[in-house]
Amino acid sequence: MNTTSFDLVIFDCDGVLVNSEPLANQVYVQMLGEYGHQVNAEEYQREFSGAAIYQRLAVTSQKLNWTPPANFLSIFNEHLSTLTKRELQPVQGIHDLIRSLTLPICIASNGSREEILLRLKLASLTEFFGGAIFSGLEVPHPKPAPDVFLAAAKHSTSLLPAVS
Repeated sequence: MNTTSFDLVIFDCDGVLVNSEPLANQVYVQMLGEYGHQVNAEEYQREFSGAAIYQRLAVTSQKLNWTPPANFLSIFNEHLSTLTKRELQPVQGIHDLIRSLTLPICIASNGSREEILLRLKLASLTEFFGGAIFSGLEVPHPKPAPDVFLAAAKHSTSLLPAVS
């Protein structure tokens, strides 16, 4: 008998399972500097925490009255991938928290499936989630719209409890 009022735990990836937000911000701010735009890294971390890169770029472009080069995103992704492979860490205590759960878990993130899988692997979290990954890029509207969470909840009956 389930004594909890929950049927599923939906985790975000970046900033919840892994400390990737500061890495993305570091690369973004550095690249803006290379294009002549010096911005405050702490302010950008606060303002864009949890935002998808295309949202971040749209707001920044408008604020700075700047059109990024066509290859900005590909260069950003390349630099972020290199930094992630070198420095990504799991959020402190996340392994113990997941092991303590007895109900199904999944991830709902705005990252691509490939990015999520890489981050899980680097943080030794893959075993906990299997295929229970839902990407905001695979639904009509990414976060903050609820689509990715609704997709995760819809499939919750087919998910297995966390691996202990």
